[in-house]
Amino acid sequence: MTIRSLLLGRERGVRATLWAQMTGRFDADAVLASARAAAAPAVELPAAVGESVALLRVDQIPRGGVTEAMLDGEPVAVCKVGDQVYVLDNDCPHSGGPLGDGDLQGHILSCPFHGWTFDVRDGVCTLDATQRVKTWPARVENGVVLVTRPA
Repeated sequence: MTIRSLLLGRERGVRATLWAQMTGRFDADAVLASARAAAAPAVELPAAVGESVALLRVDQIPRGGVTEAMLDGEPVAVCKVGDQVYVLDNDCPHSGGPLGDGDLQGHILSCPFHGWTFDVRDGVCTLDATQRVKTWPARVENGVVLVTRPA
């Protein structure tokens, strides 16, 4: 992992885009075109299904991996373990590290900043059970990850 990825996240991630906006190295048209191309769904994503919202296509999450997505304008970490998908708050309670850029080993997600670890099934920190990150119920339907909208 490079220093740049620690500070800015993935090349087209949420933090990299925000950094580009803050530093003036931001071409809105290029970012929008790139985002549209990267997010072009193989299936039409519904805006909402009942109380659930479409988050991303399941094939956008590496098996046994984690990625960042946006839920109601806030970044979340989306993990895939086997055929199950888990959605957690993206901010580590220790120092705000981006969990979506962390390392997933089984059901344990590590923060890339200082290594705090969380069980993706319930959000509980494995180092300090009094600490946790918020989780949202998620399911996959027709290749789309659906998340129950937070109250």
